[in-house]
Formats: sequence, structure tokens, C-alpha cells
Amino acid sequence: MTNSRNLFVIILLLLVISPCAQAQITNWTGNTNQDWTEPSNWDNGVAGSSDMAVFGSATTTDVLLGGAQVVTGLDFNTVDVYTFDSGLVGSNTLTVHNITSVIGSEQILSNNVELGAVGAWDLEGVLTLEGSLIGPFDLIKNGDGELVLAGDNSGYTNNISVTGGILNLDGPDAISDSSTITLSSTTELNVI
Repeated sequence: MTNSRNLFVIILLLLVISPCAQAQITNWTGNTNQDWTEPSNWDNGVAGSSDMAVFGSATTTDVLLGGAQVVTGLDFNTVDVYTFDSGLVGSNTLTVHNITSVIGSEQILSNNVELGAVGAWDLEGVLTLEGSLIGPFDLIKNGDGELVLAGDNSGYTNNISVTGGILNLDGPDAISDSSTITLSSTTELNVI
């Protein structure tokens, strides 16, 4: 009897917790202004820590973070050029796990990007990180696209695994001496 009651409680908890654990998709519209924190710039409310923030064709493609932001992922499904900024390069942090982009897209992140978990960045376009890459987790760069590390990443000491496409290290502090970069046979590494 106790085992069946415990099983019932576990199943009930899973039913209650499961919907909460799924990422909500929130699309950027940019209908009002450039401010990430403005609810009317999103179709489903401001993207938060359990959300996948989707960036497609929008009225405004320059996004001002307005402070530290946390999302589960960023999905760029347009060839529109998006620029994320916070006023000064590297002055605010965007915490994210996964980033995806489509062929032909070009995205610029001027802010710091913190990996909130092991990051899988599936890039088919070009993603330039002008701020710093930070956080205690490794980065996996997938896809045929290009990742440009142009900021001061000397403090990022974790591993970067490149399974496809191109990794460009732009500048003397683009990567820490303590980081290990692993390349598959079909990838390219450029030091600019």
C-alpha cells in the first residue's frame, strides 16, 4: 500500500511539474521600441528564464537589453541582421543555453553572454560575440555557420568543441590560454 501511494505521489508531481519545465516560445516583434523589457515588443510577454526567445522579421532589429536577461535559448529564423546591445560593449549579460540561426543570418551580440548550462549553438549563419563569453560551462558549436569571438574572453576557461563550420578568434584575448578548442575534421579555425 505504501509503495502504491508513493508511486501515485511521484506521478502526480511529474504531471504538475512537467508543463512548468517546458520552454515557452516568445517572439520578438519590436512593435514599440528597442527595449527587451517592454512587454509590447513580444507576442507572449517579455522573454524570461524558461523561454525560447525567437527573432524573426520584426519592426525593430536593434535590441537593447536594459539590464541582465536570462532565457533558455535564442532562435534567429530570419536573414534580418539583429544587433543586441546594452549601451556599452560588455556592460550587460545575456544568460542563454542554446542559440540557433538560419542560413544567411548575421547576428551581433555586443553584450556579455553567459552560458547557463552546456551551450549548444547550432549556427547556419554568422554570430559575432563582441562582449565576453562567461560561465562555468562548455560551448558546443554545431552547424555550417560561423562563430566570431571578438570580445575579451580571457576569463572563459572552459572548453569549446566545434563540430561544424568556422570558429574565428578575432583579437589577442578572443580565447583564454586555459581553454581547449576541439575541432572535428570538417571545421575551420581562423585567428584574425
